[in-house]
Amino acid sequence: MKYIKFLLVIASIPVALAVLAVLHGFYWLFDVTQAKTRIRGISFCRKMYLRVVCSILGLRTQNFLSDRLSKSPHLTVANHHSFLDIFVLGKQFNGWFLAKSEVKDWPMIGLLARLSGVVFVDRGDLGSRVRAIHTLQKLSNSGGVCVFPEGTTTANYYPEKLAWAAGSFASVLKNPHALIASHAISYQDHKFHAWIGDQGFLTHLFNICSLPSHEIYITSKQYSKNGLPKSTRETSIFVRNCVMKHCLSNHAMIEEELKSAYTSFNPIVNY
Repeated sequence: MKYIKFLLVIASIPVALAVLAVLHGFYWLFDVTQAKTRIRGISFCRKMYLRVVCSILGLRTQNFLSDRLSKSPHLTVANHHSFLDIFVLGKQFNGWFLAKSEVKDWPMIGLLARLSGVVFVDRGDLGSRVRAIHTLQKLSNSGGVCVFPEGTTTANYYPEKLAWAAGSFASVLKNPHALIASHAISYQDHKFHAWIGDQGFLTHLFNICSLPSHEIYITSKQYSKNGLPKSTRETSIFVRNCVMKHCLSNHAMIEEELKSAYTSFNPIVNY
């Protein structure tokens, strides 16, 4: 079964590329330049594709809202475990993603990322970071932007870095009506699902396909500019701490569910 799931996911990539290429060709042919119009079509195709992939992989999400979320926050941030984070957020997110520059050189995946509305940044290059901030500032008003401010994945069940990259927050906080949404993403087995180190994308994807289903817990919260600290660094720490608190709550809930499942299992033993 895992081989079938793996092949289905791989085979879906060129199909998604073809659909997105046709959509971009349509935009070019009819000279559609408005960002909001373009992102609507791109987001719709991306969400449909990621919902199919999530269904194939058996990714089941439980969503918890600490308050009512706007449909289009200017900035969406989350802790980062794996490429699966992009799947579970992307299937419901309207907007653009920020990703590290290495992704655009990956075979097929890089092209899929470019066509599906990803902004690339080289975090080691100051000029690239500045250009990304300006780009995010323009895009934040036309569908919103999704960023993983840790800048890398972690095997821990909560964000390890004390302060998240503040540039992404600076890109939207100049807007007096800025809305920021945070998502705390937790997996039942965070060490298994984490994509870290030198593990290749296909190897990790194959491991994910080895399980019939995956339970993912997401706790979300929204912030307005008036409810945030004045500086971008303080804002990044404040939002990171909120995400950490929700990750800890998710983890406690997962532990309780696992404990209940274990204690409810009472096999009959014959001596």
